[in-house]
Amino acid sequence: MAPAAGPLQRFAYELRSLRGNGGSPSYRTMAQRTGLSVTALSRAASGERLASAAVGRAYAG
Repeated sequence: MAPAAGPLQRFAYELRSLRGNGGSPSYRTMAQRTGLSVTALSRAASGERLASAAVGRAYAG
């Protein structure tokens, strides 16, 4: 997905970059660390819908 496709896609691209820079933990590992669902984390990175603030913080952490 091209980050230039729009703001939602750019945000998803940045979330994927944060995950990669953090050692590429699995969504299951991220879910266990943050208390969020695997589905919420993976959907945010897909760029299909805007992530919640909690999901954004999970990627940043």
